[in-house]
Amino acid sequence: MVRASTNHPCHTPSRQQTPCNHLSTQYLPQPCSFTAMLWRKWILLCGLWMAVLAGWSQQRYSLQFHAVDKVLAKGLKTQFASKALALQYVAQLPAQLLGKGYLAASVDSVAADSSRAQVWLYQGPQYRWRQLRMDSAAAYWWQHAGGNTQQATAWPPDSIQRKLVAHLADVGYPFAYASWDSVQLQQQWISGLLRLHTGPVYKIDSIQQTGKPRLRPSYLYKYLSMQPGMPYSQQTIDAADARLNELLFAQPAQPSQLQMLGTGSVLQVQLQPRRSNIINVLLGVMPQSAQTPDSKTMITGDVQILLRNAFAGGETLGINWQQLQYKSPRINLQYEQPFVWAKAGIETQFDLLKKDTQFLNLQFRLGIPYQIDRYQTGKVFYLLQQNTVGFADTNRIKQTLALPDIADFSIHHIGAAWGYNNTDYRFNPRRGSQVLLTAMAGIKRIRQNNEVVSIQDPNRPGFKYASLYDTVKMKTHQLRLTTQLARYFSLSNFSVLKAGLQAGWLQSGSYYRNELFQIGGNKLLRGFDEESIYASEYAVATVEYRYLTGQNSFLFAFSDFGTAAYKDQTKSFRHQYWGAGLGLNLEARNSQVNISWAVGQRNDRIAEPAPIQDPHWFCQLFLNSWKKRQRCVPWPTVFLPRMKKAAAIGWIIMLMCSMCCCLSQPAWAQSYVGDTLPATSVVDTAATVADTLPAIVAPPPPVQVQPDTLLPYFYQLHPLLPIQSPVIYRLETDFAAPQQDRVFYWLAGLLLLLGIIRMGFAKYFSDLIRIFTHTAIQQKSLREQLVQNRLASLLMNLFFCLSAGTFLYHLAYYKGWLPADMLWWKMLLLCIGFVAAVYIVKYISTALSGWLFGYRELSETYNFMVFLVNKVVGIMLLPASVALALGVPALQSVLLVVSLFGVAFLFLYRYVLAVPLLRQHVRIIPIHFFLYLCAFEIIPVLVVYKVMLSMIKG
Repeated sequence: MVRASTNHPCHTPSRQQTPCNHLSTQYLPQPCSFTAMLWRKWILLCGLWMAVLAGWSQQRYSLQFHAVDKVLAKGLKTQFASKALALQYVAQLPAQLLGKGYLAASVDSVAADSSRAQVWLYQGPQYRWRQLRMDSAAAYWWQHAGGNTQQATAWPPDSIQRKLVAHLADVGYPFAYASWDSVQLQQQWISGLLRLHTGPVYKIDSIQQTGKPRLRPSYLYKYLSMQPGMPYSQQTIDAADARLNELLFAQPAQPSQLQMLGTGSVLQVQLQPRRSNIINVLLGVMPQSAQTPDSKTMITGDVQILLRNAFAGGETLGINWQQLQYKSPRINLQYEQPFVWAKAGIETQFDLLKKDTQFLNLQFRLGIPYQIDRYQTGKVFYLLQQNTVGFADTNRIKQTLALPDIADFSIHHIGAAWGYNNTDYRFNPRRGSQVLLTAMAGIKRIRQNNEVVSIQDPNRPGFKYASLYDTVKMKTHQLRLTTQLARYFSLSNFSVLKAGLQAGWLQSGSYYRNELFQIGGNKLLRGFDEESIYASEYAVATVEYRYLTGQNSFLFAFSDFGTAAYKDQTKSFRHQYWGAGLGLNLEARNSQVNISWAVGQRNDRIAEPAPIQDPHWFCQLFLNSWKKRQRCVPWPTVFLPRMKKAAAIGWIIMLMCSMCCCLSQPAWAQSYVGDTLPATSVVDTAATVADTLPAIVAPPPPVQVQPDTLLPYFYQLHPLLPIQSPVIYRLETDFAAPQQDRVFYWLAGLLLLLGIIRMGFAKYFSDLIRIFTHTAIQQKSLREQLVQNRLASLLMNLFFCLSAGTFLYHLAYYKGWLPADMLWWKMLLLCIGFVAAVYIVKYISTALSGWLFGYRELSETYNFMVFLVNKVVGIMLLPASVALALGVPALQSVLLVVSLFGVAFLFLYRYVLAVPLLRQHVRIIPIHFFLYLCAFEIIPVLVVYKVMLSMIKG
């Protein structure tokens, strides 16, 4: 990825980059070659993506009409998704043609195969009105519907009837019908009398609500634009399901039912909850660094709480707290309550952003939204914006005698907004338009910065820097206009084209960088860093192609074209921007994931690719994106029971080998230095040894051989006994384990604890082995017996923490990871606490996830499997700890590798046990399973490890 660095003032200073010489544009032989390469890659990617779409698209079924004139052929549909839909359309053709004036139209014959159907259609002549008469009721309601009696002859007969009946059904007459009388046909002309029967006036009596969540009746009536006892409106009834499907917290469980009673109609709606509430808690630890001078460690976090319909009134309550940098908190509070007064509601929002000592931004918004109708919304609001600059570059001010491009100010805004949305589905529209216009006007007051006013310059002793504000308008106006336009065109059943425009305009008596628009990123002008471009005015046009893969999922390719102007007190300029890319929008059961890849180019810079993706989705995919699936039996179900005896025998052999290693002679660990020395003479050997030893070690004097046996001559003359040869010194260093006696007693205590558990809870131990070897994994009663024996389970979990912590301690000591100045028992307790903390965090996280997402029983089953395998791991690690603590180096490395492979196998086996049980309730997707491993297996270990490491270093 190549990014051209710049000191351009319209880009965020924190995102500036220093260019490398080998990447600088002045060293490129052809400046446009990189852009051309991106163009080629972009065209290739688009071609591949379109090919994939073509492969995914369903086979189309076509109709070919015969004996039809060109005028009529233009209005006939010829492409369908399936053969059944095509034949259904052919069956409805005569009725449609009758409404257009072809009174004699009919389908003569149809010849269909697997991909195409040929239709022979007799259309006949098209009849036109010679004389159209209406009775008094028909004439009145025709004018009431907006029609003109004199121009009614331009309407086909069927269209006149449908318009009258549909209009009456919307004003309280659902039983109205229209009929023709005195119809006469003369060649291609028709004459007749239209009679209208309105029927009785009918009303909507009430709305009957079932299912969950429960909504207040007052909220439901206002949201659906209904009132008890209002005149019957078929349009309102038909729009009820679409309106309910646009709720963020609920959706229809089935189509609404209309019950027609004698006193009025009752609309029966059944709702089911839509997962929209968010509770995200991300905590971290920042170790001591240059950013945290006041403390050793700092707790960082991002807490997001978003609750919708918590009190059954459609309200929204949001709390967001971020502390990701030192002394830089961000707090966002919001509350929205619709339909407080008739169709008017209330909303409020507070936002605080502090950046160390550099600046402090406050925003407070109070608004009154109003639901005009189903498609239109309005809003009036008050906005207070206050910016305080805590740090000013005094050296630059001294040099330039000019104020910085950021200022302390406060603005009181009064604004209004209007929105229009007539799309067929708000969350993933296929056709329709979206419009949002916002206008704000306010008074801006600039405050003098204390650091600027208090500057004392020895080079200019008489100059007062407060005079720099003399040329600044301390009180001025500000106007802000923004617009968002989007139009969706349905190209086919699965293809949608979006054309959009977003623009903003700022006008004020003075301009500062911290009051300008910030564009760029996933929401506006993709292909550039998030909010990295400052602009006083901008316009961005978007063309986006979408291929729908689900109700809320689609693949897309886009291109953004924009222009932005920058203006402050000293400079102004304008640039053009272009961005293009592709991606996907995927709906999981409890989350919406948007991943895209884009490249962006400014007219004076080379292109820079930038990945854009949502960083908040991965924590919500573990237990909520799976669906029920037929259970399958994996291979360990058959194979692993046969390993029961082999595993027990292997554990005993491993323990015996470890004890043998501990009881063997320590000479195995001796170092033979003299064996590598030349055997020339005693003096030379001694000198060589002395040169190779430290100064504090002195070699012993030469030894004179004087045998005192009865066969001295035999020893002296025997050729295989080199009595006369030079003496070779052998230096020995005995192996010494740290605190060997205390470690021995600690390991003996662990073995004693395991024996007590085995003798005191024999049945629990045998059932534990049966469950682990998969022979009784499906016996729910047996699992419940193990869970109910809380004392034995607690002791085994305690034994696992002690055994795993002991193994971790000796592993760290063997690898040399422990500090030399810390007592061994302190390090041992830290390792045991580390293991306990990891699994406490894991247990709480899994249990909380199951409670939040409605999978409590599933999370309990998974936790049972996790701690079941942990108990066996604790038993297996005991001989490994004995080998590391009391064994000899010759076998320590081998036993260490074997034990680590055993632990890895058992952890893998844990998933083998858990997955078949989980598949009975949910559908496991590999990518979601990988994200679960990252969120619940790896990240908790890293967090606890970071805390323990900080404590050790402290």
